Amino acid sequence: MRESSLTPLIKRIFSDSKEPLYGRLKRRLNLKPLPFKDCIKICNNLDINKIEEAVILHSLFGGYPKYYISIEDEGLKGAGLQEIMERFFFKDNAVLEDEILQILSLEFGKRTGIYYNILSAIANGNTRISEIASFLRKKESAITRQIDELVNYFEIVGIEAPLIHGRNLFYIKHQLMNFWFKYFFPHLSSYKRREEWVKKKIVNDINSFIGKGFEMICREVFDNVVPFEYERIGRQCGKFKGEKGKNTYEIDIVALNEKKKEILFGECKWKDKVNALEIVNELKEKSRYVDWYKEERKESFAVFAKSFSKRSKEFEGKKVFCFDLKDMEESLIKKKRKK
Repeated sequence: MRESSLTPLIKRIFSDSKEPLYGRLKRRLNLKPLPFKDCIKICNNLDINKIEEAVILHSLFGGYPKYYISIEDEGLKGAGLQEIMERFFFKDNAVLEDEILQILSLEFGKRTGIYYNILSAIANGNTRISEIASFLRKKESAITRQIDELVNYFEIVGIEAPLIHGRNLFYIKHQLMNFWFKYFFPHLSSYKRREEWVKKKIVNDINSFIGKGFEMICREVFDNVVPFEYERIGRQCGKFKGEKGKNTYEIDIVALNEKKKEILFGECKWKDKVNALEIVNELKEKSRYVDWYKEERKESFAVFAKSFSKRSKEFEGKKVFCFDLKDMEESLIKKKRKK
């Protein structure tokens, strides 16, 4: 049985009042995936030494050591993304071809249909319950129980609350599962037949997927790199009224210091040669829709990117912090800054 499939079983043994071990649990320890800095060390041991490659692999595999060990098991030490993807997903009898199906068949049993469809909806950008219901062409009330089970029983889906205001967002905790439901599940028959267009679609879109993984890494290393004292950090998204009706905005990172009424707006760009001033100008426009001490707050900005064509330390009298992959790598070597 796969490790990931033990979660519901263990929970049932100790949490179900009908089970003989109910009430005998003395201490519960929730194991979490490894942080990015530890995944960098694992990559180095696999002769994968560029931080860009570590970001890519972490975006695909998260902090689960099993998938990194598979790189060594398959003789892929020092290999690039293309070779790893080919062996893990695209070749006949690919290493991870049935990984997610095998995990979830043990989790869900015969009730796979609705759960799979919900996970596919989330993986493809439908992160609010209204969006999931619309994607599945169902009423919200028809899927609330299954979403609750995915969150609280199976612990596959997480909930991210916008930092200041707005509705909760759902996300898939397991990065490989997120990847599989985004690219393989909607075209499973074509993938199984190894139709070339499926591979091309993934290759052409992979940077967009990695960009989301890069956002998570930026939030994870934020207090290592940004000299900003914060009490809360997260993503912020919401709606605003524009000339053509309601529009939406999203800010990758918002950090707050309530006591000092300080707020930092951050953007993560998985791109080379980024012009920081252009990004900050966009951030400034989106920040107008964040209703938090508007008249009193002190603002600053942060831009994370693969590399910069132009950095900046100030924008309209406000501090700007710029960090590329090299800056982030160097910061992870240093002792973690205390808040």
